[in-house]
Formats: sequence, C-alpha cells, structure tokens
Amino acid sequence: EHGFTDMLLGYPDPVIVEVGAYDGRNTAQFVKAGARRVYVFEATPSKAPGLRKLYAQPELLGKVNFSSCAVGDQHGKLVSLFTPMGTAGSSKDSLGNQNKWAPRKGVTVQVPMCSLDGVVQEHV
Repeated sequence: EHGFTDMLLGYPDPVIVEVGAYDGRNTAQFVKAGARRVYVFEATPSKAPGLRKLYAQPELLGKVNFSSCAVGDQHGKLVSLFTPMGTAGSSKDSLGNQNKWAPRKGVTVQVPMCSLDGVVQEHV
C-alpha cells in the first residue's frame, strides 16, 4: 500500500491531488487508504482510455475526478514530446522544454493544459 494509509492518518476526509497518474495504481491505493476524493491529472493521451476504465470500477466511482490534461498555471495547450520506451531519461514521455529533448526521437503533439485551481475549485 506504499504507506498511503499512514500518510492519510489524522486527516479527516482527505482529498488527494495526483498529477501524473501513469497506470492509476496509486489512485486506487489512495482510495483504499481512505481518501474521500482523488483529483487525477494525466497528460499522456494514450493512457486516458485505460484510466477511465479503471476509474469506472465500483470501488472508485464517485471518488475519482479524472482530467486528461497537463497541469499548468492556465488553461490552454501544451506542446509535448512523447518518446519511445527505453529512451534514456524517459520511461515513456516527456513534457516541457522541447529544446532539452531535441536530439531525441519521438512524436510531438499538443495536449490540453488545465490549471489545478480551476479544476479543483469547480468541485470544492
């Protein structure tokens, strides 16, 4: 359980913000550990269908708010470079300054970007 239960002790009705869900494993553990709600953000477009399927499971319904977007200081678009598995310095994809990743081969796409406070404020 990665110590999530201990981490949440002492917080009544804890709310978690998870930026970068990867495969959703931690999200499920946060709920199992007692989180009242988990706000999840994942920018990788290919991960969204699997995460939506996971979050539709009965034990997660109503406790997970999933946003398929990058997180930034405003709503908009972010240019993202998705690199192949096994590429040095990246397990699958990279967001941010594309000049840093210029020598790497990958696919550049625009992904939605949302502001953390904008999304969470809608649900508080």
